[in-house]
Amino acid sequence: MAAETDKSSIEFKSDSGRILKTDAFNLVDMITVELGEDRVRVRHPVIESVIRKSSKFFDNAMKPEWATARPDPRVIDLSDEGLDIFKIYLHWLYFRTLLTVVTDGDGPKNPEYLVLFRCYIISDKFVDIEFNKVVLNSIVDALEYQPYYSPCYPGQGPIRIIYDGTTEGAPARRLLVDLWVKYVGESWVKHIHAGLPHDFVVEFSRALLLKKCDQLENTRSWKECITEYYQEQEKMEQGQLRDRRRVDRDAFIAPGKYFHR
Repeated sequence: MAAETDKSSIEFKSDSGRILKTDAFNLVDMITVELGEDRVRVRHPVIESVIRKSSKFFDNAMKPEWATARPDPRVIDLSDEGLDIFKIYLHWLYFRTLLTVVTDGDGPKNPEYLVLFRCYIISDKFVDIEFNKVVLNSIVDALEYQPYYSPCYPGQGPIRIIYDGTTEGAPARRLLVDLWVKYVGESWVKHIHAGLPHDFVVEFSRALLLKKCDQLENTRSWKECITEYYQEQEKMEQGQLRDRRRVDRDAFIAPGKYFHR
């Protein structure tokens, strides 16, 4: 007689959309995420099974050993996170689209890069591998495709967001340095000033010198290269322990080239 199959190990995938009943989401049980400061505190309901499947941070937070340590086991305090970015994350979580493209901003400054890099920070904090990849892909997509604003390169604002919210060696730091090395021109020198993080200036200078010495030119598109900046889950989990500070969200457009600040 054939050995009994372990039902928990069965894998099934159909192009028609059929799934195992055991893979179904529980759309009834909710958890509450609290965001914002005391005066403007917002309690946001979230489908527990959906967010736990995507985010290792929330999955760990709802495990009994962590949940029972909170006053209310079904409430997670994220008062240091912005409601606007969390809503973007939830929209992606439920609909798999990213609400970052702006066509009605105030003036000529495109705020999308500021939003995308803040999304990167929470993808790192939430240990959400798929969201992290989507944000990285969107960053390079925004280099070329804009329905309203002119495409631009990330400047002081996005750089400060990433360098304030990550540690040495973070893939997003490498991406920013590589973008500047790839597109740097003589007019960019004026933007290397006290407003940029010291670590960025050092890493950019080093990378620029190495490029000059090697005389090697990467001819691949950014969409082909972006997978080199994806993170492994183990490294993202370590990132939960990092200290994150609030970031400067101001922006500017520099003469001659378009930047965010």
